[in-house]
Amino acid sequence: MKKLVAALAVFALIAAVALLQWRRTHAPEHPLQGLATRMNQGLPKPYVDGLITDSVRIVGDNLVIDIRIPDIKLEALDPQKIPLIRQQEQAELMGFACNDPELRPLLDEGKTKIGRRFVDQDRRLIFEIVVGKTDCPPGRAL
Repeated sequence: MKKLVAALAVFALIAAVALLQWRRTHAPEHPLQGLATRMNQGLPKPYVDGLITDSVRIVGDNLVIDIRIPDIKLEALDPQKIPLIRQQEQAELMGFACNDPELRPLLDEGKTKIGRRFVDQDRRLIFEIVVGKTDCPPGRAL
């Protein structure tokens, strides 16, 4: 009887390991994963004015682009300039996301948003901007 119980325990353990392995290899991929993987190729790379595009990641149903200011700490930034920079970046992100042939269909579905997080050299958040379906003018990507 002890041998039977031991054999059943070993069988259950093997089955559990096999199930976990199957789940890892057959789990459905997040719909944004392919796009995030393509966008991550070649990163980090320069963005503008010395900023660095570090990575693209999936957060929930959203695509988030991390942009780092490599030579500035949060404390050194002029807080009065942040709103203007945020406004300029918001307009730039809208133009980019609303006209990109891969991103615009995602936005049009209304489920996905595209964001950019700006961080200092220590990767502390400076500000974040987000574009969703209602931010894009009607029509399709150019």
